[in-house]
Amino acid sequence: MQASRQLSPKPLSSQVQAGCHRVAVPSYARRSAEFVCQAQGGDLPWEVEPMHELSIMQSALSLALEQARQAGAVRVHTIRLRIGALSGVVPDALEFAFEALTPGTMAEGAQLAVERVPARFWCATCTREFQSDDLFAECPDCHSLSGELRAGREMELASLEID
Repeated sequence: MQASRQLSPKPLSSQVQAGCHRVAVPSYARRSAEFVCQAQGGDLPWEVEPMHELSIMQSALSLALEQARQAGAVRVHTIRLRIGALSGVVPDALEFAFEALTPGTMAEGAQLAVERVPARFWCATCTREFQSDDLFAECPDCHSLSGELRAGREMELASLEID
């Protein structure tokens, strides 16, 4: 049985009014919280930051644990993920979610290794690939805009180290 952990809100800086807290929650919970507060005629007593990394990590961890169980493992030592530069995933938030979700599982105490995949685009004019950190990628040689993203949006479970 997996133990559940509840995270308490952390106060914002002193520039924010007293009683205001920052809480990371999935986007669907933000809409629910806003609806409840508006229905009661008030504002949210905290600043809500959607955190899709939590649901991404839940899915990745579930998949990793299922694969480990199928392989007969009793412990997961390392989970390796490949995350594209343009995937919209914040690695620090992913690490935070990993640390929050692994206690009580066979991945408790495991290491999360994140490989960042650079964004690679195709230039039809030059017929070659190039890297860019921007979705509006311009070929460094001919300066044509490329709309063909070849890599950089990945979110993959790359490998597991298990016992």
